Order: sequence, then structure tokens, then C-alpha cells
Amino acid sequence: TMDLELNEKEIEALEVLIETRIAAIGPEIHHTDTPSYREALRHSREVLTGILGRLSRKPEAIRL
Repeated sequence: TMDLELNEKEIEALEVLIETRIAAIGPEIHHTDTPSYREALRHSREVLTGILGRLSRKPEAIRL
């Protein structure tokens, strides 16, 4: 657990970065032939989606 305080602009910047990465993972999953890498990408997408959902609540202190 980590306490991280972010202002509104920082939250927005982090959301954009995470959304961009999530969008890029889909094609990566589709194009990889390595099952273990595909599973790692899926796991990363799940983790990032969870973080993005927590950021969307927009509290002053985000617990990551």
C-alpha cells in the first residue's frame, strides 16, 4: 500500500497515460505468439484498468 496525494492536473495526466497504455495493450495481445507474454499483457491490462477505476473516483489522496 502506498499513499499518494495528487492534484487534479496530476490525476488527469496519470489517467491519460494509463488510458494510452491500456489502448496499446490490446493490439500487443493480438499480435504476440508467446502465450506467457500474452498472459502478462492481460494481467497488466487488468491492473491498469483497476488503477484507472480508482483514479476516476478522484479523491485528494489516492491509495495505490
